[in-house]
Amino acid sequence: MITAGTLWRKRHRPVLSWRLDCPECGLNTIHSGCSHEVSFVDDVRVEAWEWICGGGACYNNLSWDFTPNDPTGKAGGPIREQLRVLQDFVSKLNFIDMKPAKETITSPLPPDAFARVMVQPGKVYWIYMHHSKHRTYGSFITGYEAQQGRHSDSLELEVPAGTYRVQWIRPRDATMLQEGKVRHDGRRLRLTSPEYEDADITAVVRGD
Repeated sequence: MITAGTLWRKRHRPVLSWRLDCPECGLNTIHSGCSHEVSFVDDVRVEAWEWICGGGACYNNLSWDFTPNDPTGKAGGPIREQLRVLQDFVSKLNFIDMKPAKETITSPLPPDAFARVMVQPGKVYWIYMHHSKHRTYGSFITGYEAQQGRHSDSLELEVPAGTYRVQWIRPRDATMLQEGKVRHDGRRLRLTSPEYEDADITAVVRGD
């Protein structure tokens, strides 16, 4: 992989990630595929969204989509489509002027939940949250297994006083789940997501 950026690379961090075993049947797919074509999609999505919302410069999922048995990469179509949704979503933000600020979330998260925040202080707050099991190597998380189910999350954010427009969005296809305005008096802003059944949800909070 070749990356490029400014000479100051503090905020330019690429990541390469791959997963060889099918999360549904456990088959190592480096040599042959299985029939579970979409079984990787949720895991890849949460890894990609979390990485970019955490300040990553790019994400490259080495999923072995293109093989001699599948030279067109048909099996990887669903994964690439969901990565395109992420690309389109980020392109609508002023991403260059945003920075990671996980400390914006001041409330504790559920044991199975992970969250990242990118901010343009006082203007835009992008929050990504997912429910997953995780694999570790020492203290380092090496991958996620997304957990679908009925979720509804409450978060407290430390943001300046003002009026904010809040959009809750489904990362799988960028469907708007809920939108509204909230008046914030300067203490911690409490947000509650709509109920969702995917493993993840994202929110964009914009100051008016």
